[in-house]
Amino acid sequence: MARSRHKHFDWELIRDSYVSGDDSVTLRNLSKRPNAPCLRAVKERCTNEGWVALRKRHRSVEKVPGTWN
Repeated sequence: MARSRHKHFDWELIRDSYVSGDDSVTLRNLSKRPNAPCLRAVKERCTNEGWVALRKRHRSVEKVPGTWN
């Protein structure tokens, strides 16, 4: 039986790391982590799923005094 050439990655974790990360968390840095997908795959997911917009929205959430936000 032939083995699948496709690896399964935790895309939700990769996306959340990018969206909630600071400016030091880049697509390139994410792709260099151990057992991570290649940069091309990360960029494709980023584009197709709108990670940049999610990151901007995450950063623009108003911080409410007296909460954990």
